Amino acid sequence: MRRRGGFTLVEAMVTIAIIAVVAAVAAPAVLKSMPGLRANGAARQVLSDFRLARTKAIDRGQRVKFEFLPGDTYRVFVDVNNDGVYDGDPRNLVTTVDIGGSGYYQGISYGVAAAAIPVPTDAITTSIFFRPNGSVSTEGAVYLNAGTAEDLHRRVRILAATGNARTQRWEGAWN
Repeated sequence: MRRRGGFTLVEAMVTIAIIAVVAAVAAPAVLKSMPGLRANGAARQVLSDFRLARTKAIDRGQRVKFEFLPGDTYRVFVDVNNDGVYDGDPRNLVTTVDIGGSGYYQGISYGVAAAAIPVPTDAITTSIFFRPNGSVSTEGAVYLNAGTAEDLHRRVRILAATGNARTQRWEGAWN
């Protein structure tokens, strides 16, 4: 008699046991790395939205404001009146992001919490304008942290003349 393909109950149980042991060993390492992954993700989100705002300003030929709101949230909008105030028209809203709230970036906040990191003098805390030529109104950085450990701090640095930005990580100095 020919044996049919498939797994026996014993083979399936052994496989499940091996997977459970590997998961139990790997889980603490994954959980420990989550704040750093969230910090990286939040920094990449801000970087992406800086680039989006710059591109929108160039495409529309108008100023675009990147504005920080209470509660670790920011909003990007086309400033059609050049008055720095969002006019409520959804066609001019580029994006609104809650960095520190629910979702993947939960636990991220603006600012620097570790005493070993020098207090930033270039922190962008209110807003920044992207001009139609791609430059920005203020050179500086957005500081993000996912806790008090030094390796949980990121910044997104932007240059005024070009509007180009990049992410950096604190490792005793910004790298």
